[in-house]
Amino acid sequence: MCCGQPPTTTGLGLASITSEQRRLTDVLRQKLTGLELKAPVRGMELISGSLRGLSASSLDAFAGLTRGGSRDSAPQLVERLRARLGEEAVYGVCLIPEHRPEAAWRRVHELRWSAAPKVAEGMIDQGMPRPVWLLSEPLPLTKPQILQGPERIESGWWDGKGVARDYYVACQPHGIRLWVFQERQSKRWYVHGVFA
Repeated sequence: MCCGQPPTTTGLGLASITSEQRRLTDVLRQKLTGLELKAPVRGMELISGSLRGLSASSLDAFAGLTRGGSRDSAPQLVERLRARLGEEAVYGVCLIPEHRPEAAWRRVHELRWSAAPKVAEGMIDQGMPRPVWLLSEPLPLTKPQILQGPERIESGWWDGKGVARDYYVACQPHGIRLWVFQERQSKRWYVHGVFA
């Protein structure tokens, strides 16, 4: 603390337990690079939470070399991205058994590493593709060029957030594939997602 300025604090979190100095230094460097200070640095203090034991793979000094040398593992990549972009900018997705697309997932901060995302019990494959990227809010659209569909979704009448939509895969003139819907009552068209 200097000249009446409160101390600047920042949290440093890792995706998995480690004793690797390179990993700790890299995440700390990324975190400090994005930190804006209001006054010159007069001192620094590191406060740690409770320490936990390392797993057998963390104790292997050559573990990083056996997986392709200097390439980061998934947890290390997440650590670097969170340090650079912020804790809330990098998250996982948990699927929820819900028919309305905007309510069929939620963000999770704690990431679990698996080969493929697990679909919650009760989720049914409709046979029609759905994009990974949904827009925050559906955007109005003039009549699109339909490639596939419809998939009818009528749900939510019981909680006041009811939807009655027919979803389609559509194509823009530049070849971009969109996930669009037509409201059944108003007959208006909207873009709800984009295929990668």
